[in-house]
Amino acid sequence: MAHNLIIILRWYVDLEAALSCCVTDLILFSVSLKADGRLDDHWISDSNFKRARRAADAVPDRAVNVLLCIGGAGRSAGFAKAIESKQSRARLVKGLASLIEKYELDGVDLDCEAPFNSVHNSQIFQH
Repeated sequence: MAHNLIIILRWYVDLEAALSCCVTDLILFSVSLKADGRLDDHWISDSNFKRARRAADAVPDRAVNVLLCIGGAGRSAGFAKAIESKQSRARLVKGLASLIEKYELDGVDLDCEAPFNSVHNSQIFQH
């Protein structure tokens, strides 16, 4: 049975040593989502995005996915409003696609810790 070990990246971690054993996913923590669907990515520097990708690509014996965390730890307040309208959802998708392409990310981790209801749950997957 395969086991996954996921690292939520803190920048002071010896990343290369951590990736030397068993890690399958590296999650860059975190960007916040504004109510209008824009992403606030000032929390993660350009050099740390690139550092994560280089380190994951340097693992010789397996693929390590580099994911971007959206929300979490007090950064989820904009989720509910950002997915209410088609325009803000489109802005969110465009912003995510841009970051994924720019930094060669493998995906995103939606870490919504804000209040949600059944309408919000259905809206998050609409575009």
